[in-house]
Amino acid sequence: MILRGCIICTVGLLVVEFAFGDLSNDPVECPQPFCLCQKKSRGSAVCSGRSLHYIPRLPKYVYSVAFTNTSISFIETFGLFNLTFNQIERINFTGNLLLSIDKDAFRNLTFLDTLIISREPRLNLNSLKSSFMSLTRLKILVFDFAFNFWKSLPKDMFNNYHFSNVKSLFLEGNKFTYVNFTTFGTMTRLQGISLADNAISHISFTKLTSLTKLDMSSNLLPKVPTFCGRNNTSYFPNLKTLTLSHNNIGYLGPKSFRCLPRLSTLNLDYTKIGKLQDNVFAFLPSLQKLHLNSIGNPLKTIKQNAFNSSSLEILDLKGSNFHFNIKQRYDANQIFASCPNLKNLDLTENNMPSDDPTFRTIFRPLRKLEKLYLTKTKMLNLPTNVFTNMKLLHTLHLNENGITDWNDSCRIFGNMTSLKYLSLRHNRISVINETSFPEDILSRLEKLYLARNPFSCICDQMWFQNWIQKNGSILMEYPKEYSCGNPNNMRGILLKDYKPTEKMCNPWNPLYTMAIVMGIIFISFITIVFYRSKVSGQYQELYIFTTCIS
Repeated sequence: MILRGCIICTVGLLVVEFAFGDLSNDPVECPQPFCLCQKKSRGSAVCSGRSLHYIPRLPKYVYSVAFTNTSISFIETFGLFNLTFNQIERINFTGNLLLSIDKDAFRNLTFLDTLIISREPRLNLNSLKSSFMSLTRLKILVFDFAFNFWKSLPKDMFNNYHFSNVKSLFLEGNKFTYVNFTTFGTMTRLQGISLADNAISHISFTKLTSLTKLDMSSNLLPKVPTFCGRNNTSYFPNLKTLTLSHNNIGYLGPKSFRCLPRLSTLNLDYTKIGKLQDNVFAFLPSLQKLHLNSIGNPLKTIKQNAFNSSSLEILDLKGSNFHFNIKQRYDANQIFASCPNLKNLDLTENNMPSDDPTFRTIFRPLRKLEKLYLTKTKMLNLPTNVFTNMKLLHTLHLNENGITDWNDSCRIFGNMTSLKYLSLRHNRISVINETSFPEDILSRLEKLYLARNPFSCICDQMWFQNWIQKNGSILMEYPKEYSCGNPNNMRGILLKDYKPTEKMCNPWNPLYTMAIVMGIIFISFITIVFYRSKVSGQYQELYIFTTCIS
């Protein structure tokens, strides 16, 4: 009986194998209406809808499949069998009703390198951990477990299998309050970790030498974590990008960023840092990009050596509402003196000084600037002899200020031999004429933004109208965003529809005719008088000559 049962079992397996073998050679259509398939070089399929309860077969060309908002709850041992007929490289389960995954569910998916399981809060974590046993060894590269609202990870979450090839791990959008990096210790080639959008207030690091990108934004960290291990060795010696934005960090000191020798990008946007101390970033020898968008709310003080960094190239300080017009809060001579290699500076939504000398003092050290953003900085006038020293500057944004018409354009825009993009959008400029910009600047510009200014539709605008006809291709947003602001009877009319003529702007005045006639009469009178005096003189000379002969 036992032998007979074994024979029947073997025959049954052969029949099943034969049947599936035949099926694998049959052409398969996209299983509509459940799935939408796209045939590209690496085809994809998206299967969705609560009426879908199983994993269907897909066309041969599908390499990536996503199951979204279905009623799939249990993935049994052979639950993914229909996917083994494809060379599936990427599986995405998002917003389904997943409860458990069998430990052998991923067996025979030998091409799988990306596994996404997101918005599946009902999924049993232990069953997911067990299912990792069936993943192909040394193949998986990306794990994405975002927005599952997990409160914690088992310490051995990734220990059941040696994921030495995993390069990216996404865990954002959960509910972690504490994370111990020893959980990721088996991922010896891990390059990026995202722990954004959690509730992390405490964190413990362990050494991950391959890590290059760490995102801990939108958490509850009260301070910058310590990146130094024993004997001041770095936990992440190759980390290049660190994101700590949207945390409760309120203080930075000179030792806050030690032991990060290769960090090139640091993001502290929307943190509570109200004061930038001296040498805060001086221990980051490779720092190139520093993002301080909307810090402090507002940022109140900047010490003279706060930006001490010879490697720094990009500084984003927009939205911090810092008062450069209050001299007690910073040192205008020194604020940028210790970062002379800065190429890109964004001071949008800060308060710039109103006097030209302070303006010049602030920017004097920045001779290598290539991009400068001064949008919404409450500037009322264009400063003189500031931009003229920036010979490498190719992009200048002066949008949404109160800038009106100006004189002496050579002292404002002169010598800017690299300028390509100039934006004065949404100011209070009324007239553009032949003296507004140096001629050589206009000939080099590739894009000029003057939109949303209240242009005066008067004859003084005639030069600009003629210039537009010849050079309109560089004028951005024209004609829709260029309209008349005055006089009142022209308000709202597009600038292009105001067409002044020479006759209109230089009409013949009758007084001119009167002046010409009077001029002719005067000249005629002078001529007659001169002629008569000359003739009279000749007669007088003749009389004297005759008298002498007698």
